[in-house]
Amino acid sequence: MRVLTWITWLFVSLLGAVDAAASETSGVVEVDLVFPRNDTYAPAPYVPIVFAVRNPELATLLGLHLSFQVWNITNGSIVDEGSFGDHYRDGTLNWTDTSSSDPELVYRHYTELNIEGKWMLNWFLRWSNCTYDPLREIHYRDSQGQRFGSGIKFTTKKTAQGIDLVDATKDQSCPGDQGIAVNVVDTTKVTGGSYGVGEQCAILDNSTVTPTPCRVDIDSTAASSIAAALTASLCSDENLMWVEAGRAPEPEISCPVDESAAQQLLVGGLTCLMAAIGALGYLLL
Repeated sequence: MRVLTWITWLFVSLLGAVDAAASETSGVVEVDLVFPRNDTYAPAPYVPIVFAVRNPELATLLGLHLSFQVWNITNGSIVDEGSFGDHYRDGTLNWTDTSSSDPELVYRHYTELNIEGKWMLNWFLRWSNCTYDPLREIHYRDSQGQRFGSGIKFTTKKTAQGIDLVDATKDQSCPGDQGIAVNVVDTTKVTGGSYGVGEQCAILDNSTVTPTPCRVDIDSTAASSIAAALTASLCSDENLMWVEAGRAPEPEISCPVDESAAQQLLVGGLTCLMAAIGALGYLLL
């Protein structure tokens, strides 16, 4: 009986391992615009634009390239003044990510939204996938996959409440058009083409996957991480060096005190004080 139980347990474990291995080569990869949403927010010195990447391990095989543009439409039409844009490619370009989580949040803070106004955010996602060429019997990386995310409009107004990422993303009944999803059915190695030979890439099917972007919310832990990343960036030695040189604005936040430097300063100050007391005592003798 014990032997049979052990064999049964081993069989179930092996099935689980097979399922886990299969899940690493297939699944739905989804990219969602998490913040902002169609709402009104108070202007702030640093406002994050936040996207989420679901199934990030598979997403790395797609070579994701996300770009967006925020247009100033305060006067009823698009104007260049106040408008800005950016792009993100596989964790680079100074974006920050929570790479240990799924979904993975990628974000960056911007100073352009520290004024009242009306804004329109448009975004665009491009990816690559492995395509089979039967004539040459090779798999090559095809970078033609691309799709536009639906644009959103939002407002910054001084009378609105301050930005609270937890509260702003808790509503899961919002319009579901702020996500793009693709179905990865398998992975294989690139065997030809101009680049990437020997690397793994994803094979996609043509099925339509309905994204569910409003199911992604920012909890208090993630919000704290986003705030900490902003502080670390603005208070870094490199940024403060640019501030001192007059090539970057003074951070509009309180930077934490460097405890080691403060301790060295304290020890140095006490040493000087003791030396002064000793010299004074010698003179009085």
